[in-house]
Amino acid sequence: MNRRREWARIDRKKLRYDRYYTREFQKALNEQIQPIIDAFKYAFTTPQVEQAVSRITNDPIHKVFISLYNRVGADFMSDTAGFFKSSGIQLVTKKGSLVDDPEAFSFLWQAEVNNWVLLNAGDRIVTITETSKKRALAIIKQITDEAFDEGLGMIETAKRLESRFPKQWRKDKWRAQTIARTEVLTASNEGSMRGAKATGLPMAKTWLTRLDGRERDSHRAMNGTELPINDPFKLDDAEMQKPGDMGAPANEVVNCRCVLAFRVL
Repeated sequence: MNRRREWARIDRKKLRYDRYYTREFQKALNEQIQPIIDAFKYAFTTPQVEQAVSRITNDPIHKVFISLYNRVGADFMSDTAGFFKSSGIQLVTKKGSLVDDPEAFSFLWQAEVNNWVLLNAGDRIVTITETSKKRALAIIKQITDEAFDEGLGMIETAKRLESRFPKQWRKDKWRAQTIARTEVLTASNEGSMRGAKATGLPMAKTWLTRLDGRERDSHRAMNGTELPINDPFKLDDAEMQKPGDMGAPANEVVNCRCVLAFRVL
């Protein structure tokens, strides 16, 4: 296996989803602040506007997570299992498995994905929402502090908030991109693992890192490490089944670009 070529092939596939879900997460983040935008219609004091921040919910982000893990997970499952099926290797599968009946397997994953996201990605969704609340409060404080320094009254300050808050919020383009890249990475590796296991064959997995000077030290050390498919990779700060693993610390996951490759034992 040519490691660099295999990493590049998988990365190209992920990149299409990165672009699409960056846009989807940006829409969701904008939807999160709608209660604040609505509050500008009746709120004339800063405390009233700040109270609207408490009405920011997980719902918009949760919807995108469901879509992402459904599409990306299913795609990479099929891609990995299909690779081994097309290679002519005799698979060990059960009736209704991914490689035996891709449509039925995809349907089962769609039915499971809601619970899977709730159980495995709930903490990430909550963290995104809490960050949205903190950022909204920080923008409100910045605008109101400037208005106070300029000697503006309550009505003028409210008008400035209504005018500037949405613009300030939408300036933060990197956040949606970071969320999309991280979740596409996790979903793609989760799907690949499931696809490899669906073959029923004894498998080894290999951690592949893009070595371009931007990789984490711990991920550089993992590059090329091969293990039985159920064994964890042991990094500095965590044990991980795969790059982007749910439950791993953020410093090992956010904006990670590592992928998995598989080999029949």
